[in-house]
This record gives sequence, structure tokens and C-alpha cells, in this order.
Amino acid sequence: MITVLIAEDEKLIRKGIAAMVRRCGLAVDEVLEARDGLEAWEALERRPVDLLITDIRMPNLDGIALVERLQQLPQQPLVVVVSGYDDFSYAVSMLRNGVQDYLLKPLEPEQFDAAMARMGTLLEQRRSQRQSQRERYLMTLSYLTEWRCTWRKIPPR
Repeated sequence: MITVLIAEDEKLIRKGIAAMVRRCGLAVDEVLEARDGLEAWEALERRPVDLLITDIRMPNLDGIALVERLQQLPQQPLVVVVSGYDDFSYAVSMLRNGVQDYLLKPLEPEQFDAAMARMGTLLEQRRSQRQSQRERYLMTLSYLTEWRCTWRKIPPR
């Protein structure tokens, strides 16, 4: 299941994005909402989130600063930026900070759904990768435990 955080200062747009997320076809477990970047950051510090959908211009902490702060988190969410500004410098700044997609307002349902499908694929790849890492860790731990037990059975010289 997927947890999504929406950071958008305009309430109607935030609620609209939340409705689009619920209808997009992803296995979304929970949709969290934040009225600005600072509120979003506080939510991200409290709990892991799989996907962050953020506006750029917001009070207290804008989307660019919020995305830059994500580097501090042990588990960084995927990020989709939704902006009313078709400004190349914003897009470049966001892409340099690891943003996966940049959508312009007003949101076209088809574009939004396609972006969410891409995020679903990326999230599945992340989960698969984490599962493989966990399995390698458990195999190594099992080997080391076995080796230690074998090693202790050898009589000292």
C-alpha cells in the first residue's frame, strides 16, 4: 500500500489532487494533506511517505526548499511537482534535486494518471530492490551465524 502526501497551499487544488490520487488506480492506503511546505516537512519527519506531490510556491517553506530538505530523510519519497509556473529554472532546480515528474496546472487528468502510473512502477521497483537487499542481509546473517557455530566447535590448539 502507498502513502501519499500532498503539499499545496490552495485548499481547493489540494482537495482536487487528493481526489485524483484516490481515483488514479494506485493502491493508495492513505492520502495526507499539508497546507504549506513546513507542515509537509513536519509530516515527513514523523513518518515515512512513499510519494510527495508538492506545489512550488507556498508560504513558510516553498516546494524547492522542501525538496532540498528531503536529502536529510533516511527514506526519501518519490516527488511529483505540480506548478502553475512554466518556468524552466524551476524545473531544472527540481530535477537536480531528484524530482521524478513536473506537471503544470491546471492538471490534465490523463497526464496526472500517466504520472501516477509511472510513480507506481518506480515504487514497485523500489520495493523489489529493498526486498532483495533484505534477503541478501538475512542470507549473510545466516551464513555468519552458521560459521560462528561451526567455529566454536573446533577445539582450541
